[in-house]
Amino acid sequence: VRFCSICVLRRRSFVDLFGLDRSAVFDRRDRVRHGEVVQISMSPVFWYDAECGFCRAWVSRWRKSVGDRAVFSPLQTFAQDEAPGFQEEAKRSVRFVDADGRVFEGARAIVELLALASRWRWMRWGYLHVPLVARLGQWAYERVSSCRECAEKISKMLGMIDEEQ
Repeated sequence: VRFCSICVLRRRSFVDLFGLDRSAVFDRRDRVRHGEVVQISMSPVFWYDAECGFCRAWVSRWRKSVGDRAVFSPLQTFAQDEAPGFQEEAKRSVRFVDADGRVFEGARAIVELLALASRWRWMRWGYLHVPLVARLGQWAYERVSSCRECAEKISKMLGMIDEEQ
Protein backbone atom coordinates (compact mmCIF):
# COMPACT_ATOMS: atom_id res chain seq x y z
CA VAL A 1 0.00 0.00 0.00
CA ARG A 2 1.45 3.38 -0.92
CA PHE A 3 0.62 6.60 0.91
CA CYS A 4 2.07 10.05 1.40
CA SER A 5 3.89 9.65 4.71
CA ILE A 6 2.74 12.94 6.27
CA CYS A 7 -0.88 12.31 5.35
CA VAL A 8 -0.63 8.92 7.03
CA LEU A 9 0.76 10.49 10.17
CA ARG A 10 -1.95 13.20 10.30
CA ARG A 11 -5.01 11.07 9.53
CA ARG A 12 -6.43 8.24 11.54
CA SER A 13 -5.83 5.28 9.28
CA PHE A 14 -7.20 1.76 9.46
CA VAL A 15 -4.00 0.96 11.36
CA ASP A 16 -5.18 3.23 14.18
CA LEU A 17 -8.74 1.97 13.91
CA PHE A 18 -7.65 -1.63 14.31
CA GLY A 19 -5.54 -0.75 17.35
CA LEU A 20 -2.25 -1.92 15.90
CA ASP A 21 1.15 -0.71 17.02
CA ARG A 22 2.49 1.60 14.29
CA SER A 23 6.07 0.44 14.85
CA ALA A 24 5.00 -3.15 14.11
CA VAL A 25 3.12 -2.13 11.00
CA PHE A 26 5.25 0.42 9.16
CA ASP A 27 8.47 -0.57 7.41
CA ARG A 28 9.84 2.93 7.63
CA ARG A 29 9.89 4.85 10.91
CA ASP A 30 12.21 7.75 10.07
CA ARG A 31 10.94 11.25 9.30
CA VAL A 32 10.08 12.00 5.70
CA ARG A 33 8.88 15.07 3.79
CA HIS A 34 5.28 15.80 2.84
CA GLY A 35 4.52 14.36 -0.57
CA GLU A 36 7.19 11.68 -0.37
CA VAL A 37 5.65 8.31 -1.12
CA VAL A 38 6.47 5.51 1.28
CA GLN A 39 5.67 1.84 1.13
CA ILE A 40 3.60 0.67 4.09
CA SER A 41 3.70 -2.94 5.05
CA MET A 42 1.10 -4.24 7.45
CA SER A 43 0.90 -7.62 9.09
CA PRO A 44 -2.38 -9.35 8.26
CA VAL A 45 -4.83 -9.26 11.18
CA PHE A 46 -7.53 -11.81 11.99
CA TRP A 47 -10.31 -10.46 14.26
CA TYR A 48 -12.39 -12.97 16.22
CA ASP A 49 -14.79 -13.12 19.17
CA ALA A 50 -12.71 -14.11 22.23
CA GLU A 51 -15.87 -14.65 24.28
CA CYS A 52 -16.76 -17.62 22.05
CA GLY A 53 -15.15 -20.93 23.07
CA PHE A 54 -15.56 -22.34 19.57
CA CYS A 55 -13.79 -19.31 18.09
CA ARG A 56 -10.92 -19.46 20.62
CA ALA A 57 -10.40 -23.17 19.95
CA TRP A 58 -10.25 -22.78 16.17
CA VAL A 59 -8.04 -19.69 16.40
CA SER A 60 -5.63 -21.73 18.50
CA ARG A 61 -5.57 -24.39 15.80
CA TRP A 62 -5.17 -21.88 12.95
CA ARG A 63 -2.41 -20.06 14.86
CA LYS A 64 -0.37 -23.28 14.70
CA SER A 65 -0.82 -23.47 10.92
CA VAL A 66 -0.28 -19.80 10.11
CA GLY A 67 2.41 -19.05 12.69
CA ASP A 68 3.60 -15.46 12.80
CA ARG A 69 2.37 -14.62 9.30
CA ALA A 70 -0.77 -13.06 10.84
CA VAL A 71 -1.76 -11.30 14.03
CA PHE A 72 -4.74 -12.83 15.85
CA SER A 73 -6.63 -10.17 17.71
CA PRO A 74 -9.76 -10.51 19.85
CA LEU A 75 -12.38 -8.02 18.74
CA GLN A 76 -12.93 -7.15 22.41
CA THR A 77 -9.60 -5.27 22.31
CA PHE A 78 -10.91 -3.00 19.55
CA ALA A 79 -11.71 0.50 20.78
CA GLN A 80 -15.49 0.85 20.46
CA ASP A 81 -15.32 4.64 20.14
CA GLU A 82 -13.03 4.40 17.09
CA ALA A 83 -15.58 2.62 14.89
CA PRO A 84 -19.01 2.34 16.46
CA GLY A 85 -20.72 -0.94 15.67
CA PHE A 86 -17.54 -2.81 14.70
CA GLN A 87 -17.68 -5.17 17.68
CA GLU A 88 -21.33 -6.04 17.13
CA GLU A 89 -20.76 -6.68 13.43
CA ALA A 90 -17.62 -8.69 14.11
CA LYS A 91 -19.41 -10.87 16.69
CA ARG A 92 -21.57 -12.15 13.85
CA SER A 93 -18.65 -12.79 11.51
CA VAL A 94 -14.85 -13.01 11.77
CA ARG A 95 -12.82 -10.38 9.92
CA PHE A 96 -9.47 -10.62 8.19
CA VAL A 97 -7.43 -7.61 7.06
CA ASP A 98 -4.70 -8.63 4.63
CA ALA A 99 -1.31 -6.96 4.17
CA ASP A 100 -2.80 -4.64 1.51
CA GLY A 101 -5.57 -3.45 3.84
CA ARG A 102 -8.38 -5.39 2.15
CA VAL A 103 -11.03 -6.58 4.59
CA PHE A 104 -12.72 -9.98 4.29
CA GLU A 105 -15.39 -11.52 6.48
CA GLY A 106 -17.01 -14.88 7.13
CA ALA A 107 -15.83 -17.91 5.20
CA ARG A 108 -13.71 -15.78 2.88
CA ALA A 109 -11.84 -14.36 5.89
CA ILE A 110 -10.94 -17.86 7.03
CA VAL A 111 -9.89 -18.91 3.52
CA GLU A 112 -7.66 -15.82 3.18
CA LEU A 113 -6.13 -16.47 6.60
CA LEU A 114 -5.40 -20.11 5.83
CA ALA A 115 -3.90 -19.17 2.46
CA LEU A 116 -0.99 -17.74 4.46
CA ALA A 117 -0.09 -21.33 5.40
CA SER A 118 1.34 -23.06 2.33
CA ARG A 119 -0.47 -26.35 2.98
CA TRP A 120 -3.89 -24.63 2.78
CA ARG A 121 -3.37 -22.38 -0.28
CA TRP A 122 -5.42 -24.75 -2.44
CA MET A 123 -8.53 -23.74 -0.46
CA ARG A 124 -8.19 -20.15 -1.66
CA TRP A 125 -7.87 -21.25 -5.28
CA GLY A 126 -11.01 -23.39 -4.95
CA TYR A 127 -12.93 -20.62 -3.20
CA LEU A 128 -12.05 -18.09 -5.92
CA HIS A 129 -12.36 -20.31 -9.01
CA VAL A 130 -15.10 -22.82 -8.22
CA PRO A 131 -18.37 -20.97 -7.51
CA LEU A 132 -19.95 -23.92 -5.71
CA VAL A 133 -17.05 -24.03 -3.23
CA ALA A 134 -17.59 -20.38 -2.27
CA ARG A 135 -21.34 -20.88 -1.86
CA LEU A 136 -20.93 -24.04 0.20
CA GLY A 137 -18.22 -22.41 2.32
CA GLN A 138 -20.36 -19.40 3.12
CA TRP A 139 -23.42 -21.60 3.76
CA ALA A 140 -21.42 -23.76 6.20
CA TYR A 141 -20.00 -20.66 7.89
CA GLU A 142 -23.48 -19.23 8.42
CA ARG A 143 -24.73 -22.52 9.90
CA VAL A 144 -21.79 -22.72 12.30
CA SER A 145 -22.03 -19.07 13.35
CA SER A 146 -25.76 -19.42 14.05
CA CYS A 147 -25.08 -22.05 16.76
CA ARG A 148 -21.47 -21.90 17.88
CA GLU A 149 -22.12 -24.00 20.99
CA CYS A 150 -23.43 -26.85 18.83
CA ALA A 151 -20.50 -26.52 16.46
CA GLU A 152 -18.08 -26.59 19.40
CA LYS A 153 -19.61 -29.83 20.74
CA ILE A 154 -19.50 -31.46 17.30
CA SER A 155 -15.88 -30.34 16.77
CA LYS A 156 -14.91 -31.85 20.13
CA MET A 157 -16.72 -35.10 19.38
CA LEU A 158 -14.90 -35.39 16.06
CA GLY A 159 -11.56 -34.64 17.76
CA MET A 160 -11.04 -31.48 15.71
CA ILE A 161 -10.43 -29.34 18.79
CA ASP A 162 -9.15 -30.22 22.26
CA GLU A 163 -11.53 -30.71 25.17
CA GLU A 164 -9.76 -28.16 27.40
CA GLN A 165 -10.04 -25.27 24.93
